[in-house]
Amino acid sequence: MVVSVPLVEASAKVRTGFAVNDDADYATPAWTGVIPMKWSSQVPVPDPRGNPAIAPPPNIEHYSRPQ
Repeated sequence: MVVSVPLVEASAKVRTGFAVNDDADYATPAWTGVIPMKWSSQVPVPDPRGNPAIAPPPNIEHYSRPQ
């Protein structure tokens, strides 16, 4: 089942580093840690309603984020 819900407002909890847990939490036989994530650009996708005869400019075509 898939449910679609329109969002009027949203929030997210974002942090860097490890969670601050109680000492008792570390006594359980479970892995703890973080999964580092990267944000990378993909190939530009033109708007289907735009003019297909106009190519992306060089700064868009060759865009990359600093590593």
